[in-house]
Amino acid sequence: MSNEAAERIHQASLDLLEDPGVRIEHEEIFALLISAGAGRGGDGGVVRIPRPMIEEHLALCPRTVRLADRRGGALVQSSTSETAFWSCPGMGLYRGGKYELFTRKDMADASRLLDRLEHVDVVFGLAMNDVPPPARGVVGLNVMARNCSKHIRVLSFSPQGARMLREIKPVVGDEAWFSVGFTAHGPLRWTELALEIFRCTAGSGIPVTVNGEPMAGASGPVTLAGSAAVGNAEILAGIVINQLLEPGRACIYNLGLGHTFDM
Repeated sequence: MSNEAAERIHQASLDLLEDPGVRIEHEEIFALLISAGAGRGGDGGVVRIPRPMIEEHLALCPRTVRLADRRGGALVQSSTSETAFWSCPGMGLYRGGKYELFTRKDMADASRLLDRLEHVDVVFGLAMNDVPPPARGVVGLNVMARNCSKHIRVLSFSPQGARMLREIKPVVGDEAWFSVGFTAHGPLRWTELALEIFRCTAGSGIPVTVNGEPMAGASGPVTLAGSAAVGNAEILAGIVINQLLEPGRACIYNLGLGHTFDM
């Protein structure tokens, strides 16, 4: 893609954030956006974020993100750094001709394997069926930390778990060897769960991944450029929110979860 084409998509995203805006399903964060300069949209819960406000809060983001590990090292990511490889989240495993939901044992086995794969940089959590959803994030962190030393991307499921991660951070030290994140449930919509996890983990120096997941032809326009514009708008709104909650928070921009609907 040319720089000119990418800029046209970006400008389309900024247009979308100004009108119609993005739905914010969290009263406190909605009020925070309005007080910071966003306008009210045509429907209740929708905010319109002007261009200067987006530029102001993007400027607060660090230009690099350090993903520390437990060996004293760190993977430094930026827009120009070498490609880093993250393992994938998931819910189940097809093994021996049968589909099974993941368990803590599977998470431990996967963590040990991924720790030994030299080209995998970050280990992502799995949805463990034998752990209640509110505890899956913290239990997943525990299981992964016992079985690997690489940077851990916690798979978050609940505000309770997110609050526990923030309480854990001082024990970890100044540089977190785990990070969190959540995905916009579009189109142009951030849910209460996603926003509460951002809020509960803010203020402690925990890096956050802000994900867009438009599906071209379903939750995004059928064209790839249009769907990318929607996903980019969702991520930009998520980054603004995280900078309002914690100015200077390390944010990872992730449009890699985009899909195409099979018509």
